[in-house]
Amino acid sequence: MRGLVLLCLFGTVLGHKWDESFKSFEWLGSDEEPQESDPKPDSLCQEDRSSCECCQMLKQIHRVEELFNRSMAALQHNLKIAQSALKKIRAQRSAFSVVLGDAYCIGPNSNDKIVVYTTILVGDGYDMSTGVFTAPLTGLYSLAVTVYTITERMWQSLTSCATLSVNNVPVASVRDLGKGDNQDSASIAVVLNLKAGDRVFVLLPSHCMLCSDQNTFTGFLLYATD
Repeated sequence: MRGLVLLCLFGTVLGHKWDESFKSFEWLGSDEEPQESDPKPDSLCQEDRSSCECCQMLKQIHRVEELFNRSMAALQHNLKIAQSALKKIRAQRSAFSVVLGDAYCIGPNSNDKIVVYTTILVGDGYDMSTGVFTAPLTGLYSLAVTVYTITERMWQSLTSCATLSVNNVPVASVRDLGKGDNQDSASIAVVLNLKAGDRVFVLLPSHCMLCSDQNTFTGFLLYATD
């Protein structure tokens, strides 16, 4: 495209120079000076149509270039907005899911204790050393706890229970009292407003016990509110 435009311009310049040479001088005799003509700018297109076509072509190319640059600027601006939104969405993700180990039992104890789950499936925000999930963002969270206990002795009295706590304050409890069988199981699911930095954990009351990998603690951010 550039080669075509340059060739067109080169031909136009030569055409103008050649035409001006012949139109500016006339043979008036050996003693008379040649006189310059005064071409009118408005008549250039009529005298040299190739020059006009090249000018029109350049104008069109310039318009297309401006349109292309504006379109590219708009696309780059929208891309930055989309990338920023995606980064924000990724930063607002939070989820964890932990399990008590297989053949692992805790309780009954002399006092209440935080359940420290031994297997992490998804551990975003969950501290395996303390058993505490720390909310990374202020928002609405879904939390679920499942408790399970099993024994080989049918006559043994079982109490499978736990308490979901936020900042040492109980918010929900789950319980199943064993009567006539060797297994206890129960589940709860809640939706809570948490602030960034809130500490969430499962508390095992002193008279309760948990066994096997069917004990789970799960939570995830539904949406951020801050």
